[in-house]
Amino acid sequence: MNNKEITERFLKHRRNMLLLSGIFIFLVLSGGSIESVNILGSHLKFNNPNIPVKLLFVSLLYMLIKYFQFLYELNGTGIKDKIHSIVLKEVPSVVREIANSNAGRDLGFSVDDYGVVGHKNYFTFEVVQKISNHVDGETTKKIAEKVSDRYVVGFKQLWLVYVKATLHVVIRTTWLAEYIMPLALSAFGLYLYLFTDVHEVVWLKL
Repeated sequence: MNNKEITERFLKHRRNMLLLSGIFIFLVLSGGSIESVNILGSHLKFNNPNIPVKLLFVSLLYMLIKYFQFLYELNGTGIKDKIHSIVLKEVPSVVREIANSNAGRDLGFSVDDYGVVGHKNYFTFEVVQKISNHVDGETTKKIAEKVSDRYVVGFKQLWLVYVKATLHVVIRTTWLAEYIMPLALSAFGLYLYLFTDVHEVVWLKL
């Protein structure tokens, strides 16, 4: 099965999961029940009206598991790669500030003076500096000696960049609405059913 077919199936599954989540949450919060249903023209009546809600719970749990399986087949939501690409562009600027701080003065390094040569993991980058381009006298040379020609920066130095990149993706792209909200809505319905007495929830009484 190619990615196009998987994507089409995923979109249908997501739509159905959203619909089922909405129905399930409404039934749980309202304390409602289903006494009968029509299936292919046949009228099916339940002696125990709680049975349909339990069946909806099992169905929603299945759909939630299937949702994760679809994401796995599609290699995730793309959020990690998007954040990583944004951070990658900002790494030279962060390293420039570190270098100038280590030198004790502003040497006037630009972003173009640095280059990312690799990353050891998702949060750690190795950066090479071209300090030799700025060494034009004894004073500059002594200052440049305090600055390494190779830096390894990790989450400690880049955490703010990661926060900004994440907010950028959440606010300016459809990632949150397309992938996380359907997941959160179905998980919320399951949580309500399993771990709360919804009739005692304070905000429902307001």
